[in-house]
Amino acid sequence: MIPPAEEPESSTQEKVPADQEIKLQKLIQALSRAKLLKEDRIPAEIFPEVYLGSYGAAHNKALLKQIGITHVLCVASSIKAAFPELLTYKSVEVLDNPEADLAVHFAACFAFINEAIEGGGKVLIHCFAGKSRSATVLLAWIMKHKLMPLDEAIAHVKGLRSVVSPNAGFMKQLRQFEAVELVDSGVATLSNSA
Repeated sequence: MIPPAEEPESSTQEKVPADQEIKLQKLIQALSRAKLLKEDRIPAEIFPEVYLGSYGAAHNKALLKQIGITHVLCVASSIKAAFPELLTYKSVEVLDNPEADLAVHFAACFAFINEAIEGGGKVLIHCFAGKSRSATVLLAWIMKHKLMPLDEAIAHVKGLRSVVSPNAGFMKQLRQFEAVELVDSGVATLSNSA
C-alpha cells in the first residue's frame, strides 16, 4: 500500500510587503543607534589629536567637549551632524560595502584631518560602528602622515579600539594605498596580513 502523499509545504511563502520591510529596516536601525548611544559612547584616542569612534561617541556631547574635539569626520551614509553649532563637520557618504570605493575620498578626508590638527584642534573620525569605514580612513591617514606600514597601523589602532575591522574591499584598497604611498616611495615593504 502506498502511503498517502504528504501535503507539500507552500512553495509561495508569505512575502513581506515592501512598506513593511522598510519600516522593519528603520526599526532595526533605530534600535542599533540606541544601543550604540548607550554602550559605545567613548571615542578611542589614537593620537593626542585624532580619535576614532562610533555613532554613539559622535553623540556624546559632554565628552566631546571635555576632550576638546573641534572637528568631526563622519564616514557613513545618512548620519546627520549632531552638534553643527559647536563643531566643524565633514561628511563622506559611503556604504560599508566591499564594492564601495572609499579610496577616492582619502585626499579630502586627509585635508580635513590635517586642517583640524594644524589649527590646534582635535578630530573625531566615526562611522556607524566605528570599525570599518572610519577605521579605513584613519589607517590610510596613518600610513600617509605617520609613515607607518599598514600592519603596524592596524596593530596600533586595534590596540586602542579592538573592534576595528575594515571590510575585505576596504582592506584591498588599504593594501593598494600602502603599495603606492609607502612601498613605491621606499618607506616600507608590503604588509602580508589579510
